[in-house]
Amino acid sequence: MRAQEPHPFPPPLPNEIVMRETLHLPYPPDQLWFNLTDSDLFNRLLRLPSLRTYLDRDGDLNLPSAEMRVAGLRLSRQSDPLVEWEAPRWFFRRREFSNSPWKSIVSLQTVVEVSGGSEATYEMRFLPQWWFKPLFGFGAFYIRSRIKRFLSEVVGGAAHLQSIREVPQPRRSIDYTSVAASLADYEPDSSALSLLLEWLAAAEERDLARIKPLRLAREFGIDYRALLRILLAGNRAGLFDLNWELVCPSCRGVASRSLGLAGVKPGYHCDACRLDLRANFDEAIEVTFAPSPSLCRAEQRDYCYGFPARAPHVLVQMTLEAGERRRLDGAPEGGYFVWTLPQQFREELFVGGSGVITITDGGLEFSGSQQAGLEVRNDTSQRTMFQLQEKLRLAECLTAARLTALQDFRELSAAQLLAPDIQLGIRNLTILFTDLKGSTEMYSRVGDVEAFDRVRQHFEALFEVIRSHQGGVVKTIGDSVMAVFAEPANAARAAVEMRERISATGLILKVGIHSGPCIAITQNELLDYFGATVNLAARIEALSGGEVIFSRAFFDSSGVAAALGERGGEMRWEDAALKGILAPVRIGRWIPDLSG
Repeated sequence: MRAQEPHPFPPPLPNEIVMRETLHLPYPPDQLWFNLTDSDLFNRLLRLPSLRTYLDRDGDLNLPSAEMRVAGLRLSRQSDPLVEWEAPRWFFRRREFSNSPWKSIVSLQTVVEVSGGSEATYEMRFLPQWWFKPLFGFGAFYIRSRIKRFLSEVVGGAAHLQSIREVPQPRRSIDYTSVAASLADYEPDSSALSLLLEWLAAAEERDLARIKPLRLAREFGIDYRALLRILLAGNRAGLFDLNWELVCPSCRGVASRSLGLAGVKPGYHCDACRLDLRANFDEAIEVTFAPSPSLCRAEQRDYCYGFPARAPHVLVQMTLEAGERRRLDGAPEGGYFVWTLPQQFREELFVGGSGVITITDGGLEFSGSQQAGLEVRNDTSQRTMFQLQEKLRLAECLTAARLTALQDFRELSAAQLLAPDIQLGIRNLTILFTDLKGSTEMYSRVGDVEAFDRVRQHFEALFEVIRSHQGGVVKTIGDSVMAVFAEPANAARAAVEMRERISATGLILKVGIHSGPCIAITQNELLDYFGATVNLAARIEALSGGEVIFSRAFFDSSGVAAALGERGGEMRWEDAALKGILAPVRIGRWIPDLSG
C-alpha cells in the first residue's frame, strides 16, 4: 500500500508535548513494518513495568486494557479506544490513563517509500496532568534517547531480515553438555542443536513462550525438520513443552492452550472477538514449544498489546463512527477477509486496486469505483471496528495438520492422541496408499523367509521416502501402507520415487493418491484418519496395475503437475467406476520414464 500522505490523522494539539525522530533507511517499507511498530520492544527499552492485560467492554466493543503495578500498587490504568493501522504505512495508537501523570499518550509510526529505501518516523505526543507538566523536562532527554535506541533496533531488525545475523549476548545459562546427553539417543543435528541452544540463552522471554519452529528455522537458515526433530525429542525428554493452541481465525489470538492433544476440544471461544468457534487441524490449531524449567527459566511478561506484529495477517484495522467514511491507499488485487465488530461479519471479498467496502446492518458489500484506492463506509448506526485481513498465511505456522503428517511426530510423539470421543476436521489432506502386486504369489514362489525379507526391505524403503518428502506413515495393513502429506506436491514426488526404488528390486508397487477433507480421530492407539477422502484413495490404489494413480482433485492441487513432470513420464486420463462410489471418478495414471 502506498500514498502521498503518510497518515490520515490530525496534527498535535497545542497543549501536547511532541517528540519525533526520523531516519532514512535503505530498506523497503514492508521490511521495516513489524520492527517499527513493535511497541512491546519500545516499552521494554523505556524500562516500564510489565502489564496485566484484560478486556474492557465499551458498549458493543471489547477493548484491550491494561494495568501497570509497582510494588503491588496500581500505578496507572490504560485503555485503547483507538488502535489503528494500515500496513506498511502507519500505526496510530492513543492511550488514555487514570491514576497516572498522563492524561493520554499518542504514538504514531509512519513509513514512506523514498528513493533508495524508506523514511521512517517515530512520534510520541504526551498530554500530562497539569501538576506533572513542569517536571516533564527531567524525563524528556531519557525518552528521546530511548526513541533513538529503538530506531537503531529497527535498523538492526531490518538487517537481520536480510540474513545479517549477529550472535546475541546470553541472558541465561544453558547446560549444553546435559542437553546433548539427554538427546543423544535421538541423533539430533549437531549444528541445529548448537544454533537452538545459542538462541535459547539469548532470546527474549516473549519469544521463548511461543517457540515457532518454522520461523526460527528460517532465521537460522536451516531445514525446519532438523529443528523440529530436536524440539520433539526434547519434549519426549522433558526439556520442552509442546503446546496445542486454539487460535482465533480473526484476531489470531490464543483462545486456549493445552500441553497435550488429548486436551483439545472441538469447540472454543474467543473473548476478544466474541466468537464461538470450531477447531480444525488446518487453521485453528497451531503448535508451539516452550522450554521447561529444567532447561531454563524465563518468565513471560507483556509490556504492550494490540500492535501489528501480534496480528500479521491484518493489513488494516480502524474504528469508524456511525456514518463515517475513510479512504485507504488500496490493496493488491486478490481475495481478502473483511471482519467487523460488533456485527461479527466475516466475509471473503475479492478486492481490486480500487473500490468501496460498505458495512450495512445486513452484511458487507463491495463495489467497484473509478477513484483510486479503497473507501470504507460504515452505513450502520453504531461504531464499528473494521479489519481487512490477508488470507491466513501458514508459511510460518506449524499447524496441527502439518505436524501430525510428519514421520518424526509419529515416531517421537506417538502418545499425542485426541481424546477417544473427539473428532476434528481437516479441510485438506493428501492420502496415499500403496500395495505390492502379486505378493501372495511371491510367498509361494520364493518361500516365506525370502518373501518376508523382501517385504521388510520394501517397507524400509517406503518409510525412508515418505519421511524425506515430509510425510508420515499412519499404518501398515499386510503389505500395504497408508501415508499422509500436508503438501500434495510432496506426495507426488514421494510416489514417483517410491515406485522407482521398488521397481529396481523386481517388485511391483501399486500407488493411489487423493486429496480432500477428512476427519482425525484416535483409533487403536494411533492418530488415524477417516472419511470419503480416505475411502476414495484406497479405491483408487486398487485400480493400479503398478502405476501411480490419482484423482483429478489431487492433480489440480498446487505444484502437483510440476512435481510429477520433474522426471518425465506418460500421462493417461480415464473415468473409472469405483466400488461404493455412485458416479464415475476421473483418475490419472502416471507412468514414470524409468529409462534414464
